[in-house]
Amino acid sequence: MFARFALAAVVAAIVVLPVHAQTKTAPSGSGATTDRRLPAAEAPQIKLAPEAVVAVVNGDEIRFGELNAYHAALPPQYRQIPLSTIFEELLSAVIDRRMIIQAARKSGVERDDETKRKIAFAIESVLQEAYVTRVVTEQVTDARLKDAYARMVKTVPPSEEVHARHILVDSEDAAKKIIADLDKGADFLVLAKERSKGPSSANAGDLGYFQRDQMVPEFSQAAFALDKGAYTKAPVKTKYGWHVIKIEDKRSSPPPSFEDTKDEIRTQESQVVIAGALESLRKGAAVKRVKADGTESGANKN
Repeated sequence: MFARFALAAVVAAIVVLPVHAQTKTAPSGSGATTDRRLPAAEAPQIKLAPEAVVAVVNGDEIRFGELNAYHAALPPQYRQIPLSTIFEELLSAVIDRRMIIQAARKSGVERDDETKRKIAFAIESVLQEAYVTRVVTEQVTDARLKDAYARMVKTVPPSEEVHARHILVDSEDAAKKIIADLDKGADFLVLAKERSKGPSSANAGDLGYFQRDQMVPEFSQAAFALDKGAYTKAPVKTKYGWHVIKIEDKRSSPPPSFEDTKDEIRTQESQVVIAGALESLRKGAAVKRVKADGTESGANKN
């Protein structure tokens, strides 16, 4: 069942909010879900060009490209819904918005000083965003990101990892008995399955690979002190109980992949580019400042 009420509430917001100011989250308590999405094969197909007229409001044309822009501005969970499934609802909202705008212009509200101020501020915001986006797009290239990744990899030392198994029991005596059995040649995997009380017992105590800070200190200290193939000769106590630990393997952890860090690197490089562009603008700008008390601080370079 489609979440029509929640969706209608979001679409209706378009009536009063400009495209660039649409909220990025669902309304609180809306109970919105994404079950309205249809598989691509089931969604009706749109066969309209961006310039196609989809409505005429008092002689004012609304084109499909504009409708598509409003769809792209919806919150993420609704943006995933094919436009074709909410075409009529969205178009109705855009028509209502257009009627309000027409009424506003007819009333002369755009000539009010406060309205003029808000319009000027909105234009400046769009210009700022467009300029910064252009500067970042031009300079933060894939080549730059890969160079930054190469530098990052060189500065991040590899971390030591161990692949360990353990047997967890309730008492020191039980742990000592297990160690004695291992000393006599017992199979660690068999003992882990038979005697360990931990959830890993089903996998013969296998904990996989981990780094020092991923386990409690007492466990890590004992595990990383062992050589490959060795097991602890004395029980290891932690808040979980008593452990007998065996090391299956040791390795240096590989660095994170480029794909895994690409977004983070892009953000960092974008900040560098924006800071550089702003610094360049400051050097070329003549700035006159006023102090908080209203006195002038003189003309200077910002």
